[in-house]
Amino acid sequence: KHPIVCVSMNCVSDVNLAVAVHKSDCMPSLFLESLKDNVNLNKLDQELAEYSQRTNNAEIIVSIYDDALIYAIELLKSHNESHIELIGSHGHRDESLIYNLVRYLQKKGVKIFYKQPEPNYHLIPHLDAVCLKGTEAAGSIASDYVRDLNTVVITFMKMYDVPVIATGGIATKERISELLAMGVSAVGIGTLFASSAESSLSTQAKHKLIESESSTIYDHRRYIRISDYNQEDDKN
Repeated sequence: KHPIVCVSMNCVSDVNLAVAVHKSDCMPSLFLESLKDNVNLNKLDQELAEYSQRTNNAEIIVSIYDDALIYAIELLKSHNESHIELIGSHGHRDESLIYNLVRYLQKKGVKIFYKQPEPNYHLIPHLDAVCLKGTEAAGSIASDYVRDLNTVVITFMKMYDVPVIATGGIATKERISELLAMGVSAVGIGTLFASSAESSLSTQAKHKLIESESSTIYDHRRYIRISDYNQEDDKN
């Protein structure tokens, strides 16, 4: 239904951008950051309410760290949220609890995606889709399970019969067509949306993104995050 998805990026998770993406007939997302003092949970509550009001209850993806799902589940239910993208947490997580929550939400009609799960993660066969990224993606680092996007997609599709959303370094219609022809269900785009007028990045940061070479943004040797561009502006 939506071949282009606006992938979650904490520094550009903004309701104005989400509304603009929706009006472009793409699938928007909002990102729930850490749950410190419930500040971000309240922020997400307000953003979902505003988004629903401005789009007449259109669909949207909420991205959340998997170990925070239990704390946000009541909020997500109260907004009748129908799409959730889980992001693997780096610390300890109760995989049994996450599995049970996922299955509970799916029985309620919620579609569950997972971003870049580790190989052989037991939850994969039960997911509605998986978001895969390669080393072309901002924030990626080289590892045993993060390679170039084409390799990641082909390898995963040989192992699992689960819909794929391919993300990372996608900036042209030719690249979108190439990935869709490979069999992915949708492509995820972040940086292009981050440089749009509606994103919450500063104007200076947007110009840096537009002017930067792809090798500067998509550098798999170390973490390069879109927020780095904004932080530099804050210092200047």
